[in-house]
Amino acid sequence: EYAEQALAVSKQHNFVTGEARSLCILCSILGQEGQFGQALELCKNALALYEGLSDQGGMADVYNRTGTVYN
Repeated sequence: EYAEQALAVSKQHNFVTGEARSLCILCSILGQEGQFGQALELCKNALALYEGLSDQGGMADVYNRTGTVYN
């Protein structure tokens, strides 16, 4: 619930880093719930945002979370 709120507020204020972080958190939650397709889609969206920001740390976080979804 809090991650979804953070995502909405980040989008509302054009806070791209916050949006990407929120997507990463939601990706992990959905992966743990077994909703793998949705989780991977959110990771893909987060990765695109981090790439647009040239945020290598954020990209690494997405790759790590993507790996945990597959694990």
